[in-house]
Amino acid sequence: MKIVIPTYERCDDFKTIHFLEKNNIPKEFIYIFVANEEQKEKYILSIGNEYEIIVGVLGLVNQRNFITNYFSEGEIIISMDDDIEDLIHAENKPLIEWLEECCEYLKNSNNALLSINPSVNPFFFEQRKGADEPFKIGNYLCIGCFQIIKNDKSLMLSIDDFEDWERTLLFQNKYGANIRYNDVLVKTKYFCKNGGLATFRNKYTYLKNINKLIYKFSQSVSFTYKKLALDKHTLFPGLKFHRRPVYINLPAIELPKIDPSELSVLYCMLENISIHPKGEKSNRRGFPMGHRSATFGYTRARYGTRKNGKLYDLSSYSLKYPDIYEELLRIGNIFCPFKFTAIHVNKNVVCPKHLDSRNVGKSMLLSFGDYTGCKIVIEGKEYNTDCQPVIFDGSTLEHWNTNDLIGTKYSLVFFNGEMSD
Repeated sequence: MKIVIPTYERCDDFKTIHFLEKNNIPKEFIYIFVANEEQKEKYILSIGNEYEIIVGVLGLVNQRNFITNYFSEGEIIISMDDDIEDLIHAENKPLIEWLEECCEYLKNSNNALLSINPSVNPFFFEQRKGADEPFKIGNYLCIGCFQIIKNDKSLMLSIDDFEDWERTLLFQNKYGANIRYNDVLVKTKYFCKNGGLATFRNKYTYLKNINKLIYKFSQSVSFTYKKLALDKHTLFPGLKFHRRPVYINLPAIELPKIDPSELSVLYCMLENISIHPKGEKSNRRGFPMGHRSATFGYTRARYGTRKNGKLYDLSSYSLKYPDIYEELLRIGNIFCPFKFTAIHVNKNVVCPKHLDSRNVGKSMLLSFGDYTGCKIVIEGKEYNTDCQPVIFDGSTLEHWNTNDLIGTKYSLVFFNGEMSD
C-alpha cells in the first residue's frame, strides 16, 4: 500500500499524518512529498526521520505531476491532502481495512480513478441505509483531498486550483467512467490559508484557472455564481459538474462575467488616446469607412522575428502606448484561457458579416464601456459580450454585430495571428 501526501508549510499542523498515526497506519506505507530541501528539513524536525520524505517541486499541479512520474505505470496510489482531520466510515471499519478494500476494487476494475462522496454531513449515511454496494461506477466528480489512482502517466494536469476537476474529466474521458466509494466521508477544511499546496491561490489565479477548465471541458462543466472564502464580499464563478456531457453544438463558449472594475483602468487609458479611423486602404473588407481599431501585440513587419517565413514585430500601437499594452496583457493573462499573440481593439465598431482570415484557431471577444446594443451574432446566434468573454473560431464562423449601438463601446479580441505555429 502506498499512501502519498503532498504537503507545503504544514509541518507544525500536519493533520493527515496525525490522523494516520492515530489509525496505526505503518510508517513504511506513507510517502511525503515536499517542495525542496529546506522544507524537508523542517518536516524532519517536526515529525522525525522515520517517514519517507521525498523532495519534489513547488506548486500544486507541478507536485501532482511529479508524483505521477515518480511511481510506476499502473501502480495503485492513495493520494491524500495534508489537512485531512478524519475519514469517517459508515460502519466504523478500521481505516486500513477499507483502504485495502478500495485498492483491490480499483486494481480489478477497468476504471482508474476512485474517490469518495464530497458531502461532509454524516446524515448522508442515513440516506444510504440498506444500500448493498458501496462502490458506484459512473461520471462522478472525484474530490482532490482523497483519491485512489491507478497511475497513468499519459494524463498530466495543467490547471491549478481545479486539478481534481481536471483529473476527474481526463480519467472519465479516457476510461469512460470513475468510481465512487459511498461508505466514507472526509473531514477537512477547504480554502485554508495557512500553508498547503494551494498557498499561492488568490482571486486572480482562481479566475484564470476556472476559465481554463470551462474552455477545456465546456461540454462537462458550467458555471454559476457564489461567495467563496477567497473574498466573502465578491461573487465568484463556481463550477457545476455535468454527470452527462452536454452535447449542444453551440458556435461559442461563454465564460463567466468579469467585474467591470477590472476594465475601468483600461477604459480610461483608451479614452485618453486617439485610435485613428481606418480609410479606404483598410484591409478589413466590408467594414465601414472611418471605423476605429488598433492592434496591440505582434503583427506583420519589415523587421523583427521571423515565423513561418514571415517577419513579425510589436505593433506601432504597442510601442507608442506601452502602458496600454501592459494593461491588455494583464487582462488577457487573467481571463483568456489560451495563449495569444495579439489583441485587436475596436471603438464603436459595428462589424458587418465577415471572417477573421488571419486568425489561427479560436479568439476571445470581450466588450465594455457605457453602451447598449451591438451584440455579436455568431452563425445566427446572438451573444452579449458586455463584460462577458465569448470564445469562438472567427476564422471559420461568420460573425457580425447588431446595428443598434448607443453609447461608447470598446471591444477586445485576443487571438493568435499567423505567427503562431
